[in-house]
Amino acid sequence: MTTTSLLLDAERARAAHLDEEISALEQILSELRSERAAIQDRLDAYKFPVLTLPNEIVVEIFVRTLPPYPRAAPLGSTQKLLAICSQWRAIALATPELWRSIRFQKQQASFGASLKNALRKWLGRASSLPLAFAWDFDPSIIDTRDLISAISSYRSRWDILNITILKRYLQLLSGPAPALRELYLCASDGDVAPALSGPSAHLLRLHDAPLLRSVVLSQVPIDPETMPWQHLADLTISGLRMVNCAVALRAATRLLHCRLEIVSGLPRDYNQTIESPSLQTLVLTHASRKVENSSGMRCLSFPALRRFQCSLDIFTGIDALSENHLAGFLDRSGCHLEVLLLSGVAPWIVPIYRQTLSTQRVGTIARREVPPRKMACFLWSKDEWWEVNVEGDE
Repeated sequence: MTTTSLLLDAERARAAHLDEEISALEQILSELRSERAAIQDRLDAYKFPVLTLPNEIVVEIFVRTLPPYPRAAPLGSTQKLLAICSQWRAIALATPELWRSIRFQKQQASFGASLKNALRKWLGRASSLPLAFAWDFDPSIIDTRDLISAISSYRSRWDILNITILKRYLQLLSGPAPALRELYLCASDGDVAPALSGPSAHLLRLHDAPLLRSVVLSQVPIDPETMPWQHLADLTISGLRMVNCAVALRAATRLLHCRLEIVSGLPRDYNQTIESPSLQTLVLTHASRKVENSSGMRCLSFPALRRFQCSLDIFTGIDALSENHLAGFLDRSGCHLEVLLLSGVAPWIVPIYRQTLSTQRVGTIARREVPPRKMACFLWSKDEWWEVNVEGDE
């Protein structure tokens, strides 16, 4: 055997030995890598325990971080959930409750096509859930026509609207609203865009709204065709004449709670009875000043009335709401008044009304201006509100 052959045999043997050592080391390295991966998994789970929660729990946490429906965080805030991690992004995108309520900011009001695209993307995540829209910026400064156009595309899914618009755009809200339950609408006379044409440009026409129950209208012109009044249970009207409010009171035959902030009373020659057979709660006050030259409460009749708050200075002169004037109203209504709250009077006058009206639960309350943006509050329709404000029995 030659020297060359011996050297080659030695090299082959050495190579085989190295292969065995490499294989053994690779096995050790594989085991080490597996062990390290297992340790890292445990470390990750320990460092981020929230990622180990079931998806149902994470969904509940997400939903509870937002204001309770129908209140909404500003448009875009829910988007932040998509940027935390891929797992949370997938959960957020698959949770329709996170995307069903939108509160627009003033800087988003005039985005035109981009606003519609963003809205389409956002509401696409809400699946088929009913929707709530809100904004409260001044429409006389910021044109809301793009916003109204954008949300009108989702009319069939309107659940709650809480918005402020120009009177000239009321017609843009008109149409069927089959899912609408609550409407809070403040109208302004501002002028930032050309007026819509047509005789009914300033009139709202909501029809096919069988679920509508709660409505707040501030300076919104109304007539019998404005909405299906007969479905309403709660109604607030501000900034209109009493003769306009009478239209709603007559038509709202199932109305339970009503707040009227009027700018003028009924004409003295008004002779039509205004009766709301189911009305239990009435708050009657003036929007900004005393109401003069009116027929007082002579034409009003509410046989189911239980709770009544009124401003005694709402009428002047011979129509001032004296204890006898109120007694006549209650006798004419044939109601059994349980609670009477008076504003605009000193506490010492309470016993006089208690004795005259045979109503023990009489109290006084400071007159509060209700800003249009806060009109969505129906606390005054709750028993608890009256319990807190009324003076106790003596």
